[in-house]
Amino acid sequence: MATECKTCEVEITGIEKMVCRSCASAFHRSCIDGLNRTAFEAIGKFQKNCYWLCDGCAGRFDQFVQSMDVDEDSGQATDVAKLSEAVDKLSGIVTELSGQLKEKKVEQSYANVVYPGSKREREDDEEKEPPAKVKPVCGTRTIQHQIKTVVSERDLFWVYLGRLDPCHTDLEIAEMTQECLELSELPKVRRLVKKDADISKLSVVSYRVLLPDDLRDVALQADTWPTGVAQSKGTLSFITVYYQNAGGMRTKTKQFFLALASSDYDVIALSETWLQDDIVDAELSSNYNLFRQDRNELTSDRSRGGGVLIAVKKAHDFTCTRVLSAGYEHLEQVAVRIKARNHTVYVCCIYIRPNSPPDVYTSHGTAVQELVDLSSNDDSIIVTGDYNLPHLAWTFDVDVNGFIPLNASTEQELALTENVVATGLLQICSLANVNGRILDLAFVNDYALSRTDRAAQTDPQNGSSSQAVHSSGGLPRYPRRGNENRGR
Repeated sequence: MATECKTCEVEITGIEKMVCRSCASAFHRSCIDGLNRTAFEAIGKFQKNCYWLCDGCAGRFDQFVQSMDVDEDSGQATDVAKLSEAVDKLSGIVTELSGQLKEKKVEQSYANVVYPGSKREREDDEEKEPPAKVKPVCGTRTIQHQIKTVVSERDLFWVYLGRLDPCHTDLEIAEMTQECLELSELPKVRRLVKKDADISKLSVVSYRVLLPDDLRDVALQADTWPTGVAQSKGTLSFITVYYQNAGGMRTKTKQFFLALASSDYDVIALSETWLQDDIVDAELSSNYNLFRQDRNELTSDRSRGGGVLIAVKKAHDFTCTRVLSAGYEHLEQVAVRIKARNHTVYVCCIYIRPNSPPDVYTSHGTAVQELVDLSSNDDSIIVTGDYNLPHLAWTFDVDVNGFIPLNASTEQELALTENVVATGLLQICSLANVNGRILDLAFVNDYALSRTDRAAQTDPQNGSSSQAVHSSGGLPRYPRRGNENRGR
């Protein structure tokens, strides 16, 4: 049956035939307005992808699309209204809960662990049990009832008692101090004599007594002590040791010279000095004796960076000697023995660059052990520097009264813990840089060597930390106050 054109109702006999893809009606090409031969041939060539609709079907398609848009807009408006209603409801709940929290607000503080042997007990304890060894725990759980805690501080200082008759025992000195200061327990007492000395041949003996810092003012009062006990004048009270990662000094020699000229610190230790032979000691200071270990071909394959320095004040009657030189030429490390009257302090400073091999830490541990072997029981040891172990975490351990490594896993971290920490020295530094990493460490042989938090700070330019450590061993005057934060 022949097909007729829907427009002119004439039979379509030629090839110029166009069919609507919706209603299947046929049309002459010439009967369709605006459809030239080029468009006709294009539609015929791409019938799989080109859809032609007659005027009636095209109008109905437009109406369908418009109705779809209206329904979609209506649905979106409904969703927005529901969401707004939910937000208003949640806001009301939050406001109500906030009001309840304000009514029950309890001031929170840092939860610290009580030291073993503490005299403070819980009031509701009925059964007396020996205190268990407690490790510090960082709580993360949230509960309804908040607990108030008090930060426990354990600041200690030494009092020196000099020119006493050798017939007195340590126990007698401790009992006298306990009676004078009304202490609840006997204090720690050390007799300041040389190792293996014959006490019977001495005319006088000095002692040092370890006391809580809150008794400092009382201990310095003349009426606290028996007749004949007096405070000596005109001598040093302690040795202050200041450490910082310098972050390069080649362009700061003038500033460093001026800083040392007004510094009150007895000993200054610096890491990452970046110094070389072209900068002489006279350019750095005129009032300090300098002991340097600059970077060289033995310590590193790099010509720049690194280096350590220890400066000892000339104004004091100190005898300074460099130690640990032989056998450790491959380390950027310097160690000095400082003799002050009847006491000796060993200070060691090291810089270990990032990603150093484990044997560098092992060699340093051997050097530290040698330093311990050189010292006597009454000597003080301070080992400090930049160890560049950014992922090693340190936590305070009450049992050892110092910081211990928490997560040693790499070869470098294990080498540090197995060789340096194993010497028995206490790590007392917890200062993090601006990135929250503890790179600079300080190891001491006595927890009475106190770090001065008022001098501790972080350099915002290079992210390095600085700290001051007080060694009050063997110096025959009571500690002075107010100079701890000078001389950076």
